Amino acid sequence: MKVSADEFREALKDLCALSGDAAGWVGEMKCSDSGTVLTCPVGGQALTGAQLRDAFGLRSANFDLRLTDGGFTFTTRGNGHGVGMSQYGANYMALQGSDFLEILSWYYPGCTLEK
Repeated sequence: MKVSADEFREALKDLCALSGDAAGWVGEMKCSDSGTVLTCPVGGQALTGAQLRDAFGLRSANFDLRLTDGGFTFTTRGNGHGVGMSQYGANYMALQGSDFLEILSWYYPGCTLEK
């Protein structure tokens, strides 16, 4: 997901004040062993991965954040709260006719199954 610098500032206006060059807005993230963002300094405030997830509607708090071409790009991994596949979501997909391959592909995009 990519957002412009203005969209980034607007989404976080209630959490921190951002001014000046966008290149200085975000510091180095601290992540858990599983990759979930624990804290990310933004505009001098230590925001949590959950706060950023909520502010930008990300599907997971396990993400990378990079400034590219004047905007911010989020690359998320997985879905949910970092504890695995949603049982309710997987069950719903199965009830709608999805097979296990479709369900696994939805929750783990880019992965392949091998025997």
